[in-house]
Amino acid sequence: MTLKVDSREGFWSLCVLALAVLVTPLALYVFRFYAPFATDQNIWSDFGQYYGGVTSPALSALAFVALVATLNLQRKQIDDTDRRSQLVDFESTLRYYLEALRDILNAIDLHHSETGAVTAQGADVFRVYYRGRLAAIFRKTRGANPNLDEREIVRRSFDELYRKYGANFGHYFRTLYRAILYVHTSCPPKADRKHYVGLITCRLSRYEILLLAYNCLGSIGERKFKKLVEDYHLLEYIDPEDMISYDHLMFYDPKAMIGD
Repeated sequence: MTLKVDSREGFWSLCVLALAVLVTPLALYVFRFYAPFATDQNIWSDFGQYYGGVTSPALSALAFVALVATLNLQRKQIDDTDRRSQLVDFESTLRYYLEALRDILNAIDLHHSETGAVTAQGADVFRVYYRGRLAAIFRKTRGANPNLDEREIVRRSFDELYRKYGANFGHYFRTLYRAILYVHTSCPPKADRKHYVGLITCRLSRYEILLLAYNCLGSIGERKFKKLVEDYHLLEYIDPEDMISYDHLMFYDPKAMIGD
């Protein structure tokens, strides 16, 4: 049995144990040598030697245990303070990433080629890129390469989309990747990584997630971002019918679409 003294219950247990150490030898002495109080000083001297010899080692041991417990408690308090400080710093940096993603998204827009008027802005831009441009590029790439593997068609299609329009939306996906990577590598011990990733991804719109899915099937996103998407189930709420082809989800580990 282990005596835990670095808590309120442990403190009172230690007090009771110390009291038992003090009382038990006295009770045994009285039980064995019970008699009216002696007046002989030598008898009292003998009793003092007996009592001190029995209780002193035990009390010294308890004092040592109490000292160790105090040091452990102080260390635990310091560790708790350090963890709280780490968590505060971590959440502060994560808040910066969230604000950066919001600002980048708000700054993305599309303009009419002739008038220059804004035709789409923010999350709606991803709908245009996905429904209009990526889908058209995919059909063109498939038609021009009827014998090409489907996975390679998807890769080439997104790579072409990125070459043409990546200057407008590439920074968004790079920042999103860095935000999730930051949580993955810098989340303090005992904190829930998936909770913090969820704080990022819950802000993504329907078409942001869809374009993210194809971004990670392109040459750039496949190298690093795709594994994070799978590990943190970022495609959990994607509607397979929204994909250009339902079969394209097969290019992911199934856990990417399965929640906890």
